[in-house]
Amino acid sequence: MSTTTIVDVVGSPLDRVDGRLKVMGAATYPIDVTLPGLAHAVLVGSTVTSGRILHIAVDAAERAPGVLAVITHLNAPAFAHAAATLRMGDPIGPQPLPPFQSDAVLHYGQHVAMVVAETSEEANAAAALVEVTYERHTPVLSFDDPRASRVSHPWTPDYKRGDVPSALAAADVQIRQTYTTTDNTNSPIGLFATVAAWDGDTLTVHDTTQHPHGVRDTLAVAFGLDPAGVRVLVPFVGGAFGAGLRAWPHVTLAALAARITRRPVKLVLTRAQMFTTVGHRPNTIQQLSIAAGRDGQLTAIEHVSTSPIGIADELINLITYGTPHAYACPNVSTHATQVRQSIPIPGWMRAPGEAEGSFAMESAIDELSYALGIDPIELRVKNHAHVHPARACRGRATRCSSAIDGAPNASAGRPAIRSPDRRGTADNSWDTAWREGRCSRISPHAKPSHRYGEMERSSSAAPRPISGPAPTP
Repeated sequence: MSTTTIVDVVGSPLDRVDGRLKVMGAATYPIDVTLPGLAHAVLVGSTVTSGRILHIAVDAAERAPGVLAVITHLNAPAFAHAAATLRMGDPIGPQPLPPFQSDAVLHYGQHVAMVVAETSEEANAAAALVEVTYERHTPVLSFDDPRASRVSHPWTPDYKRGDVPSALAAADVQIRQTYTTTDNTNSPIGLFATVAAWDGDTLTVHDTTQHPHGVRDTLAVAFGLDPAGVRVLVPFVGGAFGAGLRAWPHVTLAALAARITRRPVKLVLTRAQMFTTVGHRPNTIQQLSIAAGRDGQLTAIEHVSTSPIGIADELINLITYGTPHAYACPNVSTHATQVRQSIPIPGWMRAPGEAEGSFAMESAIDELSYALGIDPIELRVKNHAHVHPARACRGRATRCSSAIDGAPNASAGRPAIRSPDRRGTADNSWDTAWREGRCSRISPHAKPSHRYGEMERSSSAAPRPISGPAPTP
């Protein structure tokens, strides 16, 4: 007879199985992989933001020492576009469009040519010899550009509960605010790299990815392979912060280079290419209207968001997704719109969409607390959703209320209610430290409107300063 020992994992210190290898520098990432006969690929990026390729001069690059191939849209094969992929059972949207399929330039830095050579130095030298002539178009770079098309995708449908317009009109107190968040680039320390090798119709890829099954499926569709014949190896992910969730075009190009040269090929993005070709968190503009009774009970929430998307890309970016079930409120409506712009393809970054949406929502709740004269935490407790507003079931949200109830109250050390006419609390030391750059969460050299976590607000109410000396109590 055997016995089973139950180990209490939660709260117990455990060693990471990969911890020792990582701290000793023994963990191998795709950029570290080397194979016999390895060739190297380097990408050439567009120097215009929008337009068409009129001519690519590759003769000098092809004659350069060590060059094995120069590939552009003129000699690349047609690739099929992978369908939407799943991760842990949830859809994460279509993969980016296949590379080198036309002469169209959709954003700055778009891959327009690839050089494959014996060494990385030879590939870089030859890539510098590629000359591209463009027909320049005026890019679409703003939300209000009349040429911009607006997209409302089925995976971010409008949400409506109750009668929001009537509730806002009848409210004792309401606030209307506009919040903007800037774009953020993931930019992990490790450069993204792909090593591809063919053995007949079997493809093995070492790739910097958080979603190896998505890479496998994308490559299988692109090259017309059985997914069982594609192996994607990534024993250690390294940094990605969401940028590794899509199969980016350079992965397909590395596999193409290996097939054409019949050699294993390594492709490593440059630091500059990490900013233009593997996604970023898009900026947003969000309008929040929240109404409540004098007792602080919420009666209406309206959340409208606008964010950019690539000219020909699709991306699930759930900015307003958390609003309907954030608080117990009978009347809620949300609307999310994406505007097509001539920008590098956006992607996911740390709580994609919900981070931006939560910032706006919680900032508006703070604004409402000022208008009501109710402590911000107590206002949240009063409107806590003990039952999921949309699913009518109890869930882990109830534990959030318990955590708040267990937090220190004002008499035990929590600062008193923030005043609506100043930025800070009764004890303004944190606010002063933030402004003086002594807080490690922001750079003292950053411009105020671009500090991480410090977003811009507009309101009909008297503005609170976001920079400069702390106001006098």
